[in-house]
Amino acid sequence: MSKAVTSQELQMKTNKHLAKNLNTDAKTAFLIASQVKRRLTVPVNEKLFTSLVSLCYKMGINNFSNSLVLKMVNSKASQVSLNRVFKMTLDNQI
Repeated sequence: MSKAVTSQELQMKTNKHLAKNLNTDAKTAFLIASQVKRRLTVPVNEKLFTSLVSLCYKMGINNFSNSLVLKMVNSKASQVSLNRVFKMTLDNQI
């Protein structure tokens, strides 16, 4: 006969599971951000950097490294052009 699990025990297990996943997500985010930072040759603002990290996560580091978006950022393309290419890239990824 199996022992009944109390709600407190269940909550503790859930919290441990969430903490483990959050820790893994934080490590993944840090690694991706580090990879994006290494590939940037120009300074970018926080909003653009966050967008690039998100894009890199979605498309993978190899695809991101060879992407038109990264090339345009590094060549200091206009914001309008960059927005257009960024949107096209996201549309093709989803």
